[in-house]
Order: sequence, then structure tokens, then C-alpha cells
Amino acid sequence: MKAQGAKEIERAARAYFEDCAGRAVCDPASGQPLLDKRTGLPLRQGAHPPTPAGLAGALGFGSVRQMQAASRKGGERGRAVGAAMLQVQAYAEGLLFEKEGREGAAQVLARFFADWGEFPGEAAPGGPLVEIRVAEPTEQRPEEG
Repeated sequence: MKAQGAKEIERAARAYFEDCAGRAVCDPASGQPLLDKRTGLPLRQGAHPPTPAGLAGALGFGSVRQMQAASRKGGERGRAVGAAMLQVQAYAEGLLFEKEGREGAAQVLARFFADWGEFPGEAAPGGPLVEIRVAEPTEQRPEEG
């Protein structure tokens, strides 16, 4: 079933991301979540990374391209699709800071998020976002004691 309106898109996206998080593994006796001995974080069963294709399917689109086109149409529905896509992008960008998964994350970002990695330079209208100039000091700093 294809999610039609913005509210349906938001509900479907929320359900997808909750599914990605998996379920906490609890101690049968106490009902308390079991913790990973190495990280101290709760153990999760069925957790999986959010992906562009997974999100597209969860939102009822036949392909990632259809989902991308819907996000570009604007309106409340387009904004809802775009917001969900940003969550997947944020997850992938977070992997760039981890040793394992860095290459795969960069490939996902480059393939599915067309504007990822493109930053305006000198040729961009309005010039660069930030201009940094490095200059030699003109006078000596007094020695700190």
C-alpha cells in the first residue's frame, strides 16, 4: 500500500525507523533489558540499518527513484518524504566517522543523495560559504610566563 498523504508518510517512516531499531532483549526473570558487556548499551534483536531502498519500500514506493521524485515535488507530502530521507542520510553520514562501514556509507551517500558532498565554491552564486585567510603575524607576541 502506498502511503498517500503527509501524515501517512510520517507514520510509515516512524514505523520503519522503529523496526530498524529492533526490540530490546530482556531478562526473562526480571524483565529488565540485557546490556552488552562491551558497550553497556541494551542488546537489540532484529536491528538493521536504515537504507534508501528499505525506506522507499516502507513508504510504498516501487523504487528509490520514485521516492526521490516525490520528495522533489514539494508540498507537505514532499517535505515528509524528504524528512524521512534525511534520517537515512544522517545515519549514513554518521558511519563515515567509524572505521568499519566508512566506504559503504560513502557509496550510499554518493549514489542516493545527489547533492551529498557538493559544496559551493568560488564559482557558486554569492561566493563561498566561508572564506578563510591565513596571514603571517605582523608583530611578535609577548612570551607567556
